[in-house]
Amino acid sequence: MIKLSRRGLILNTFVFDLDGTLINGKMEISEKTVEQIYRIYEKKENIILCSGRMYKSVIFVRDKFLPFLKDYAPVVSYNGSVIADKKGEIVFSSVIDKNTSLELLEYFTERNIHKQIYLNDFLYSDNENDNIKLYAKHAGVDFEIIPSLSDFMEKSNNLPIKIIAIGESELLCDVQKELVPKYSELNIVKSFTTYLDINNKNSSKGLAVKKLSEMMNFDYKKAYIFGDSENDVSMLEISDNSFAMGNADEYVKSKAAYTTKTNYEDGVAFAIEKIYSDTDLSDII
Repeated sequence: MIKLSRRGLILNTFVFDLDGTLINGKMEISEKTVEQIYRIYEKKENIILCSGRMYKSVIFVRDKFLPFLKDYAPVVSYNGSVIADKKGEIVFSSVIDKNTSLELLEYFTERNIHKQIYLNDFLYSDNENDNIKLYAKHAGVDFEIIPSLSDFMEKSNNLPIKIIAIGESELLCDVQKELVPKYSELNIVKSFTTYLDINNKNSSKGLAVKKLSEMMNFDYKKAYIFGDSENDVSMLEISDNSFAMGNADEYVKSKAAYTTKTNYEDGVAFAIEKIYSDTDLSDII
């Protein structure tokens, strides 16, 4: 079933990653990009925010730069591990089981790799260093330092929504290659070159978009989807209208239908203008 607007026109659906896509190098969403997203909002078309960030962090960004999307746009957070409808009601969530979580925490501890866990939309670590401080500042969230994440997990009745490792890019690439074949029950992807995100296998941005397509009656293959990182690939590759940012690496670009300008150059705004002008999108680069 195709969802129709009051005018009987087919509604477009736009799905936006945040960091490296909507958000530029100044940690802002530019005025030009906000104007173009507001243009979509005025047309009453579907808008979805889809991020690897914590739920509260996505809300922080939305309310700061895109307040008109409150009660309008569903929010996908934690790379698809938490989905909230436009009213903020959680309609899907997944966690990592306790034994797997403890194994991973031990693995990162043995290799002296900074790790963080997320329980009930709160951030925990056992090392108060620049990694956690910069991450929390970037995300606009608080954090708590505890003596041992493993001990904390052993005693907790809650399970982590996501585990993240932070370190040098080459090190995390090696870690990823080692962990992926070992943990088929996990989704292990980079959200930044120095961030390795670990979620339940049933959680990805692509799966989240598919779930929302069923709820909202839109064709995900026709959705306009924007992203820049490895954790965006699962949603970029399901649409015929996906856009990799110009600042994305070649692997991510190869998984998208089109490449737009960089996040420094308002690539999202540029693409939206082209979409609404009925321009041949093959000429968008």
